[in-house]
Amino acid sequence: MARNFATTDNLSFGDLTLFDGLGAISCAMWINPDTVTTDARFVGKGGTVDTNQAMFFSMDTAANGQARIAISAGAGLRWVADTGDGVIVAGSWMHLAYVWSGGNAGAIYKNGVSQTLTDLVAQTPLSIQNTAKLFRIGADEDTAGIDGNIAEVSLWNRALSLTEVEIAYRAGPWAVPKGLLMYVPIFGIVSPESDFSGNNNHGTVTGTTRIDHPPGISAVWLAPHPRLVQATAAEGNPAYQPWYHRAPVLAQ
Repeated sequence: MARNFATTDNLSFGDLTLFDGLGAISCAMWINPDTVTTDARFVGKGGTVDTNQAMFFSMDTAANGQARIAISAGAGLRWVADTGDGVIVAGSWMHLAYVWSGGNAGAIYKNGVSQTLTDLVAQTPLSIQNTAKLFRIGADEDTAGIDGNIAEVSLWNRALSLTEVEIAYRAGPWAVPKGLLMYVPIFGIVSPESDFSGNNNHGTVTGTTRIDHPPGISAVWLAPHPRLVQATAAEGNPAYQPWYHRAPVLAQ
């Protein structure tokens, strides 16, 4: 399943410390906006003021449906970059992956395809700021939220490669277990929404309505999957004990 968010709805996970001080990060999700006429944070930690920002994976509408990544190490130390126009469109499910490799470097992928980025602010952040602000899905702490649908949110403590982004897109985040910090499929049934990464950072639900899962992604079901059972300390996440398997995305 998934959830439809109004701009004041969100899943709130508190002041998570697992992102503080990271020198790289990746975030992937499925989104389907109802509108692209309002700026929207899809996933992020912090508020609208520079000194309160840590990271945002979002949409900018100053032009036309641009995807935006913003990483902050504090005031005067940000990297903000946008894709071109029309990457995000209303009424259509798409897979977005945001990657920060450190400094003023990273990538944004739509359905496994890398998008051209333009730096808006390039102040060379070396790590994600440790700020006592909320981590949220669907909005930031100041409720700059999405009007639309979100499913299958995941974050890693490193920069994913193009190959890994393609795997996460077609087979799900469980197929890239190394460094997985959070995996929230968004069941849309009860509050809190569960984190299946093994880190147990569950999100309290404010608002939203339950909707169907993205087409081509079957609803998850309880059944161990061999690839997940093999996740070990050598793969970088010894706590990762996945619970279920889902069908891969079919080639478009």
